[in-house]
Amino acid sequence: MLQALARLASENLELRRIATASERLTALQTALVEIGETIRSSHDTAGMASATAAIVGRALSADRAGFGSVNEDVDTIDVETDWTAPGAVSIAGRHRLDEYGSLREPLVVGDPLVVWDALTDDRTLHNLESAMRVGVRSLVDMPVRDRGKTIAVFFVHSAHPRPWPAEEISFLRSAADRLEAGVARHRTEQQQLIVNGEIAHRLKNMLTMVQAIASQTLRSVTDREAVYAFERRLMALSAAHDALLQKSWTQADLQAVAATVIDAIGFSDRVDMSGPAVALGPRAALSFSLIVHELLTNACKYGALTSDDGHVSLSWEVEVGLDDDLLRVKWRERGGPPVVPPTRRGFGSKLINIGLVGTGGVDVRYEPAGLTADLHASMRHLVQG
Repeated sequence: MLQALARLASENLELRRIATASERLTALQTALVEIGETIRSSHDTAGMASATAAIVGRALSADRAGFGSVNEDVDTIDVETDWTAPGAVSIAGRHRLDEYGSLREPLVVGDPLVVWDALTDDRTLHNLESAMRVGVRSLVDMPVRDRGKTIAVFFVHSAHPRPWPAEEISFLRSAADRLEAGVARHRTEQQQLIVNGEIAHRLKNMLTMVQAIASQTLRSVTDREAVYAFERRLMALSAAHDALLQKSWTQADLQAVAATVIDAIGFSDRVDMSGPAVALGPRAALSFSLIVHELLTNACKYGALTSDDGHVSLSWEVEVGLDDDLLRVKWRERGGPPVVPPTRRGFGSKLINIGLVGTGGVDVRYEPAGLTADLHASMRHLVQG
């Protein structure tokens, strides 16, 4: 009977241990999800590292956690910011790793440094005084590697001795890798912003030069309106380029392109826009900017915007199809003078009738109440480079 009770108690103890381990693993997995969401929503590396350290520190019930970049020779570690539990001191700043002797060696080769108790670990005895001074009794230093070299360290400290089970080491490795990926992505984005700014500057200079050359070349042309139209089209192209540069030249938002062109001409308060987010490829963005420019210019010269009560509606929708989705764009003018079809077709009319990237269809109607234009094109063609 006593043996049966003892066996039952042992089985219950094992079941509780398994349940506790399962709950612990679930909590660590939840923390990793939180870290991923935090990194995605962060806009600077310091905030990213600080928030991740806080999640890790709380998840492991640690006293300190942080992220530091190391130099090429793994001699120093720079901790910009760290998370600390109440009562623990920060170690933000620069630290020389070569002062810690054998503690540096695992980091150089890319192995985690795991210390359960600094008072009994041979590797920490000669650094015991400095460790105790900042409240480090046990620790894990997780190296972050890139191209075979340690570039950063994610660390966790505890003021008390403790074991670091395999699931916690795995959790720390995943957290460190995610943080480094987020930091690398942010740095790449910042570098791209600098490159984009330089491209934008050079492009504006080039368009200004083209405009100056055109003005000199066409100075003897008596039809000045044609020259002004050419200059305004250059402005529309410049606006489209600005929108593309915001997305590293891969795509531009349709509404952003239209708004930039409309703002440049100065009628944003009289043009209503509505429609879902639509990403245009570089060719489509340039084509769409010129079409909006031509339609708006015509509205200012002959259509609804010549009247104080006139206004324009620009709307779009994506029609889902079996083989490919279709973008439909609608331009509606109301409140202007009676519309009369033009007696001749200029460059602007021809440009509009070419359509978006030269594909799809265009239907322009000169209705008495105001000009209407319907354009449609395959989304597959519009997202191409």
